[in-house]
Amino acid sequence: MLPVEVRDTLKIRDGDRVSLTLEEDGSLVLQTREVAIGRLRGMFKHLARPGRLASDQLIAERRREARMEDRKFREWDARLRKAGK
Repeated sequence: MLPVEVRDTLKIRDGDRVSLTLEEDGSLVLQTREVAIGRLRGMFKHLARPGRLASDQLIAERRREARMEDRKFREWDARLRKAGK
């Protein structure tokens, strides 16, 4: 149970999830789920392209890969057909 002063300061309500992390220097870091998620987003922010969702980027990448695989298959199939003549 956290003291009411700590809960009020961190805006923690009944049922909220928090994480407690032991740092290398021996200190404990208590953070709310929202803060933890925000920090993770910040860590990966540099990977996102401005104005595009990561999911859109992933879909576009998968489509490019599928087109390349399709092209390679057609080339391979054409070579096999030519060799079989």
